[in-house]
Amino acid sequence: MRHQHTGSALVIHVIPLQRSASDIFDSGAAMVAVTGYSVTGNVPSNAVLRGLFDLSAAEAGVATDLSSGLPLNEVASQRRVSLSTVRTHLAQIFRKTGTNQQGQLIALLKGVSGYPSSSAD
Repeated sequence: MRHQHTGSALVIHVIPLQRSASDIFDSGAAMVAVTGYSVTGNVPSNAVLRGLFDLSAAEAGVATDLSSGLPLNEVASQRRVSLSTVRTHLAQIFRKTGTNQQGQLIALLKGVSGYPSSSAD
Protein backbone atom coordinates (compact mmCIF):
# COMPACT_ATOMS: atom_id res chain seq x y z
CA MET A 1 0.00 0.00 0.00
CA ARG A 2 1.21 3.56 -0.70
CA HIS A 3 0.66 6.75 1.32
CA GLN A 4 -1.83 8.98 -0.48
CA HIS A 5 0.26 12.17 -0.33
CA THR A 6 3.88 11.01 -0.42
CA GLY A 7 3.68 7.75 -2.35
CA SER A 8 5.85 6.11 0.32
CA ALA A 9 5.32 2.44 1.12
CA LEU A 10 3.04 1.58 4.01
CA VAL A 11 2.88 -1.64 5.97
CA ILE A 12 -0.27 -2.80 7.71
CA HIS A 13 0.44 -4.94 10.77
CA VAL A 14 -2.22 -7.08 12.44
CA ILE A 15 -0.65 -7.89 15.76
CA PRO A 16 -2.27 -10.47 18.02
CA LEU A 17 -2.48 -9.29 21.61
CA GLN A 18 -1.34 -11.87 24.12
CA ARG A 19 -0.90 -12.00 27.86
CA SER A 20 -0.59 -8.58 29.49
CA ALA A 21 -0.95 -6.74 26.17
CA SER A 22 -4.63 -7.73 25.96
CA ASP A 23 -5.19 -6.21 29.42
CA ILE A 24 -3.75 -2.89 28.28
CA PHE A 25 -5.99 -2.83 25.22
CA ASP A 26 -9.23 -3.69 27.05
CA SER A 27 -9.15 -7.42 26.29
CA GLY A 28 -8.81 -6.90 22.54
CA ALA A 29 -7.75 -9.80 20.33
CA ALA A 30 -5.51 -7.86 17.92
CA MET A 31 -4.13 -4.44 17.17
CA VAL A 32 -3.83 -2.96 13.68
CA ALA A 33 -0.91 -0.61 13.05
CA VAL A 34 -0.25 1.22 9.81
CA THR A 35 3.38 2.21 9.54
CA GLY A 36 5.78 3.60 7.04
CA TYR A 37 8.58 1.46 5.71
CA SER A 38 12.09 2.63 5.12
CA VAL A 39 15.28 0.64 4.83
CA THR A 40 17.00 3.43 6.74
CA GLY A 41 14.19 3.85 9.26
CA ASN A 42 14.95 3.88 12.95
CA VAL A 43 14.23 0.90 15.10
CA PRO A 44 11.59 1.58 17.75
CA SER A 45 12.59 1.82 21.39
CA ASN A 46 12.83 -1.26 23.57
CA ALA A 47 9.60 -0.24 25.33
CA VAL A 48 7.73 -0.12 22.02
CA LEU A 49 9.13 -3.48 20.93
CA ARG A 50 8.20 -5.00 24.27
CA GLY A 51 4.65 -3.70 23.99
CA LEU A 52 4.07 -4.59 20.36
CA PHE A 53 5.54 -8.07 20.38
CA ASP A 54 5.50 -9.03 24.08
CA LEU A 55 9.30 -9.28 24.07
CA SER A 56 11.25 -9.52 27.29
CA ALA A 57 13.73 -6.73 28.05
CA ALA A 58 16.62 -8.97 26.97
CA GLU A 59 14.85 -9.99 23.75
CA ALA A 60 14.05 -6.38 22.88
CA GLY A 61 17.69 -5.44 23.45
CA VAL A 62 18.91 -8.22 21.18
CA ALA A 63 16.38 -7.22 18.49
CA THR A 64 17.52 -3.59 18.70
CA ASP A 65 21.19 -4.54 18.51
CA LEU A 66 20.61 -6.77 15.47
CA SER A 67 18.64 -4.00 13.76
CA SER A 68 21.54 -1.66 14.38
CA GLY A 69 23.72 -3.95 12.27
CA LEU A 70 25.57 -5.88 14.94
CA PRO A 71 26.34 -9.54 14.25
CA LEU A 72 25.28 -12.14 16.85
CA ASN A 73 28.76 -12.54 18.32
CA GLU A 74 29.06 -8.78 18.94
CA VAL A 75 25.58 -8.67 20.49
CA ALA A 76 26.68 -11.43 22.87
CA SER A 77 29.93 -9.64 23.67
CA GLN A 78 28.29 -6.26 24.32
CA ARG A 79 25.55 -7.84 26.45
CA ARG A 80 28.10 -10.00 28.28
CA VAL A 81 26.18 -13.20 27.63
CA SER A 82 27.03 -16.32 25.66
CA LEU A 83 26.35 -16.68 21.97
CA SER A 84 24.01 -19.53 22.90
CA THR A 85 21.95 -17.17 25.07
CA VAL A 86 21.66 -14.66 22.22
CA ARG A 87 20.56 -17.43 19.87
CA THR A 88 17.91 -18.51 22.40
CA HIS A 89 16.64 -14.92 22.61
CA LEU A 90 16.64 -14.72 18.81
CA ALA A 91 14.55 -17.90 18.55
CA GLN A 92 11.99 -16.38 20.93
CA ILE A 93 12.02 -13.10 18.99
CA PHE A 94 11.34 -14.99 15.75
CA ARG A 95 8.45 -16.84 17.39
CA LYS A 96 6.90 -13.70 18.86
CA THR A 97 7.28 -11.58 15.72
CA GLY A 98 6.28 -14.27 13.24
CA THR A 99 9.61 -14.03 11.42
CA ASN A 100 12.14 -16.78 10.81
CA GLN A 101 15.21 -14.99 9.44
CA GLN A 102 17.26 -12.06 10.71
CA GLY A 103 16.62 -10.12 7.49
CA GLN A 104 12.85 -10.49 7.91
CA LEU A 105 13.09 -9.43 11.54
CA ILE A 106 15.13 -6.33 10.74
CA ALA A 107 12.80 -5.34 7.89
CA LEU A 108 9.82 -5.74 10.19
CA LEU A 109 11.37 -3.75 13.03
CA LYS A 110 12.51 -0.93 10.81
CA GLY A 111 8.99 -0.74 9.39
CA VAL A 112 7.42 -0.47 12.84
CA SER A 113 8.81 3.03 13.35
CA GLY A 114 5.57 4.87 12.70
CA TYR A 115 4.50 7.08 9.86
CA PRO A 116 4.59 10.88 10.05
CA SER A 117 1.17 12.44 9.88
CA SER A 118 0.49 14.61 6.85
CA SER A 119 -0.85 18.13 7.05
CA ALA A 120 -4.41 18.79 6.00
CA ASP A 121 -4.86 20.02 2.44
